[in-house]
Amino acid sequence: MQVSICIRPLWEDLKHLKRPLLIVAGEKDTKFKDISQRMRTEITQHSECGSDGCGGDELCDMIVIPDAGHAVHVENPLPLVRAVRKFLQKLH
Repeated sequence: MQVSICIRPLWEDLKHLKRPLLIVAGEKDTKFKDISQRMRTEITQHSECGSDGCGGDELCDMIVIPDAGHAVHVENPLPLVRAVRKFLQKLH
């Protein structure tokens, strides 16, 4: 049985982001690290942002976790935990 799923690209949606976002990529995951950097650029250059008046730079953080590939949470969890904690503290 072959299943075909049509998923629309979400790149255009990044321009309308209104909530803070933490993008995480593993240092060794070249493909998704590059995609993450493109996402961050798209958000910071084109973000409309919400009523709080923040700019794209405040809206989007990106962290590259060292010594990790695609499974960051398994391969190097402590820097991930620290990054998420720091991001959440910044929100409050």
